[in-house]
Amino acid sequence: MKSKLSYSQLESLLIRLYAEQDLTQEHLPYTKQFEVIYDQVSDRVATPIDRCGVNEMLLALRKAGKLNNKETGKVTARKDKPANGGLLKILENKS
Repeated sequence: MKSKLSYSQLESLLIRLYAEQDLTQEHLPYTKQFEVIYDQVSDRVATPIDRCGVNEMLLALRKAGKLNNKETGKVTARKDKPANGGLLKILENKS
């Protein structure tokens, strides 16, 4: 049985897996790199999640400024967006 990851564990996992890939978030869908992220996330979560859900989570992390910019290497948090609001809504809808 798969264990349920906490929000912070899932967030950390997605950030780490994203950092290991060469592509930017907007170029990830429909690539082998995205499949690597999807496979590792779906193997670790208790509730089923589809590819769209994983991509939505990555988008939420990017909008919250938690994914580093592949071009500059910096993480820039947006002051107008809550750090975890979007990702929490996605997780709540998937439960």
